Amino acid sequence: MRTTRYLGRLGVALTVAAALALSACGSEDDDPGTSGADTRTVASAYGDVEVPAQPERVVAVSYDTPWQLQSLDVKPVATQDYGTWVDSFTPAQQEFVKGVATVGAFGETNYDAIVKAAPDLIVGDAYEIDEKAYERLADIAPTVIVKGSFRGDWKAIMAGLAEATGAGDALAEREEAYAAKVAGLKERYADQLALTWATVSVGDAEAEFSVLYPTGTVGALLDELGATPAPGIPDASPEPGYASYSFERLDAILSTADVIVVPANADGTPWEPFAVIKSNSLFTALPAARSGSVFELSYGVTDYDTALQFLDDVETTILEPLAARS
Repeated sequence: MRTTRYLGRLGVALTVAAALALSACGSEDDDPGTSGADTRTVASAYGDVEVPAQPERVVAVSYDTPWQLQSLDVKPVATQDYGTWVDSFTPAQQEFVKGVATVGAFGETNYDAIVKAAPDLIVGDAYEIDEKAYERLADIAPTVIVKGSFRGDWKAIMAGLAEATGAGDALAEREEAYAAKVAGLKERYADQLALTWATVSVGDAEAEFSVLYPTGTVGALLDELGATPAPGIPDASPEPGYASYSFERLDAILSTADVIVVPANADGTPWEPFAVIKSNSLFTALPAARSGSVFELSYGVTDYDTALQFLDDVETTILEPLAARS
């Protein structure tokens, strides 16, 4: 179960598309999109929603939403119950939701608990909250459900959440920091990024591994850095952000990779489900494995803060060691 959920998170698609046109408006007198001084009207996946100008009790009803709110400096009063998956999150994330009321586990929304949390705004992701669920939530409080071009399109989702919660300044700060980090890494480590790279994880079935593509969160981050894809990787743009291949193809697909990135736990320790692949004789015989160029990274990117941490880890775990060999 945990393996499936982790792969679902890391394989989500990310094409940096335009965010939903979620726009706040001025006052009722000078803009028809506003219903009064204390509210704003924003667009969402299921239509325009009138929200408080300054929401104070925000409930997050989707799996990644709390971390996206954390990256916007917005503290929710209730979130999903992460007890089963808590060890897959960073210490900062665990601390962020510690003591916060819960409204049911993933896929098991507890509407009574949401009512008890007394929200003045409910937010979530359209890939988990369908229109029927939205209607039930909207009966409780103003509800903004955001959607990107694909599941895991966190940049677009964060833009929508920032609009809904009035966190535009925090979003701008994170965007600026992210852009600066990417530019700096590209400049400092151009030679290392010019090596051939492959990013992999577990597959959909036993005796399969997966390759992460730029249509997924992690693949898109490395693509944005300018990491050169290994020539052996099949030419594909799978919508889930990854594609599974038989162990028999480990050599054919990964033998041209100078650098292979594999998944780790949030604390950087080896991720146990990947151990069977890492110990496979075809994998250990790969040039990258023989040269010590297999690097473990946590793939849990959902927002600007975790993306910045991921880029920091790429630098310290991969780029700096590679540069030291030059």
